[in-house]
Amino acid sequence: MPFGGSPKCPVCSKSVYHAEKAMAAGKAYHKACLKCTECNKRLDSTSINDRDGQIYCKTCYGRNFGAVGYGYGQGAGTAKFGGTVAGGAKVTKVNKFGGSPKCPRCDKSVYPAEKQLGPGGSSYHKACFKCTECSKRVDSVTMAVQNDVLYCKTCHGSKFGPKGFGYSTSQVL
Repeated sequence: MPFGGSPKCPVCSKSVYHAEKAMAAGKAYHKACLKCTECNKRLDSTSINDRDGQIYCKTCYGRNFGAVGYGYGQGAGTAKFGGTVAGGAKVTKVNKFGGSPKCPRCDKSVYPAEKQLGPGGSSYHKACFKCTECSKRVDSVTMAVQNDVLYCKTCHGSKFGPKGFGYSTSQVL
């Protein structure tokens, strides 16, 4: 705080007076300035996340910096953090104008109301989150993934499971 004055808001650099002060991440903000850096959602002390001097809502912080993917990676070398493969390129496909992510199935924008998270943190439409073989709707419990392609557990087992005598249910003795 400057000598004899009010603290400066980290967003607009203007003085923050007591009546308009909101404390977050150890700093004094104007209530109107306390917004997510990415989506401009209004924040309060319970919904704020701070990273490198930038403030985020929980959703944007998790999308950018949290662990993502089905089970947070399947074995060594597949952990993904903040939408990037460790040391690699951005995973989520986004519109070229900075809009919503694109659905891997239909390649159209996925808005929050219709969003279903898939493997690798990809965003699907709820209607597109289905088995590639039989079109049965899947969820995080009933889905299986092979090379970033969604399957129900039944189709995945018949296509990629063990083969031979005793493993197939279609053999008649």
